[in-house]
Amino acid sequence: SPDRFLPEKCTLPPTGIACLDSTASTTAISLVIQNSGGFSMSNVSVSLDGTGCVATATGPTALENGEKGTYVAACTLTGGTKYKGTLSVNYKNVDTDLPHTETGDLIKRVP
Repeated sequence: SPDRFLPEKCTLPPTGIACLDSTASTTAISLVIQNSGGFSMSNVSVSLDGTGCVATATGPTALENGEKGTYVAACTLTGGTKYKGTLSVNYKNVDTDLPHTETGDLIKRVP
């Protein structure tokens, strides 16, 4: 299968939110997201949409500038495969009270 050769990645647009790390297992996907946008965020939610896992992750609902949060999505994945999906981070800029959505890609090997 060509999917075996896809490199692992967790990427978001360069807008001040970064996916620092990620892991996958047969029961969950975990992500570490950092806010480096220069402002505090409220109403933070992280969701995944891909084969075997369409879920909203649990984690902190607010991130101060520079703060990291760990988000965990419960999934049922098959060992020895790769998860490939879309990662979405929704938040509200506390300074402007405007909502934002940043979308990126997640590819992880499931051990």
